[in-house]
Amino acid sequence: MGKRIMVMLAGMALSVSLTNTQAGAEIVFGYSMDGRPVSYPRIVQGKNAGTDGFCAALREHLQAEGYQIREVEQWFDTRFTPFAQSLAGKPGLECGPHSRTLARAATLQATDGAFKGEFSQAFAVTSTKLLVRSERLAALYTQPATLRIGVLKSAQAGSPVTSTVIEGVFANAQIVALASRKEAVERLLQPLEAADALDAYASDEILLDSMLNNPDEIPSGQREHYSIEPPLYGFSREEYAVVVYNDQQLTQTVNTWLESAAGTAAAAALQPANDGFVRSLQWLARGDHLFMARSLLSLLAVGVALLLTLRLWGRVRRQLRAKAAAGAEPLPAPEPVAVQTAEQVGEPVDIPLTAHQLQIAKLWANGQQAGMIAKQLEIGSHRTVEAHIRTIYQKTQTGNRIELFRHLQQHGLL
Repeated sequence: MGKRIMVMLAGMALSVSLTNTQAGAEIVFGYSMDGRPVSYPRIVQGKNAGTDGFCAALREHLQAEGYQIREVEQWFDTRFTPFAQSLAGKPGLECGPHSRTLARAATLQATDGAFKGEFSQAFAVTSTKLLVRSERLAALYTQPATLRIGVLKSAQAGSPVTSTVIEGVFANAQIVALASRKEAVERLLQPLEAADALDAYASDEILLDSMLNNPDEIPSGQREHYSIEPPLYGFSREEYAVVVYNDQQLTQTVNTWLESAAGTAAAAALQPANDGFVRSLQWLARGDHLFMARSLLSLLAVGVALLLTLRLWGRVRRQLRAKAAAGAEPLPAPEPVAVQTAEQVGEPVDIPLTAHQLQIAKLWANGQQAGMIAKQLEIGSHRTVEAHIRTIYQKTQTGNRIELFRHLQQHGLL
């Protein structure tokens, strides 16, 4: 019984010892030196004070979880296998703009058991694009074989995803191997006629957007001379992930943070800011949205055509009504009758009105409305009656109903 209790206590002590060791274990934290905004050095008083960007947020979380962090600067040609070998079996992770691919995942599983690496879940999606001089933009789409395109490439790093994609898309262009992002910026800022100048630099859209909007790399006054192409989707779609070595528990810790609100917010800050117009175009460019977009545009086109047709038909109807008012009821053309009456001088005077016009004039002078006159005399419409009245005014040299009444009364026609 006493031995059993001793074994249980020893097991508990060992368990506590392992838990404390896990929580306080030292982690080699490799951060990319030229992966802004994912990972880059924090400069304090001109000196490197550790990592900054998205990776800094992850480092702070691991420190809060009790891990002891030993930061190690990481360059383009020391990623993956070189970094893993340097760990010598100790826990570590790589944080930077590292794309998760099946080929890379396979190389992280060493056959001799010296190291074992695995990718975390993806924390960002990006695409391969080009940062192009504006004056070479036309050549990009019409004469791509004339371009000098820079890519990061080294013998130690093998064939990065970006260089492989660009060499396939621009098979006839001059592909220039670069050692660092700093070199790419310097050669992009060279005069176009310089021998070592670049027309474009290929990288992930997240990194290119940071380069273009960072005045320490592309001066603000020269920003308008460059653009990121193509403006919507790029030449590939890649997922960024953290690489963890020799510690599965550490992988779970990283994944838990990536799913948290803090991790999600840190990842969202990496994406380039697009305005509403660009987001709408990206929505339209998706294959599963094209049918809906075509349907909406077709309905809109039909609606506009129907509206124009209705407006045109309304204009035609108004023109037809105007013509009907002017000539739908032909005016009778009998010989003018001579109307005689006693003027003040006692002599007869001729009134140049037809019998039909005289009928209308009498009714109008006595206060009848045009519509009632039309019904009483069986005239087509009140507009025809109004046309007759205008003619009557002209012939009798009167301007209103009262003057017409007096005129007819003076001629003895009422």
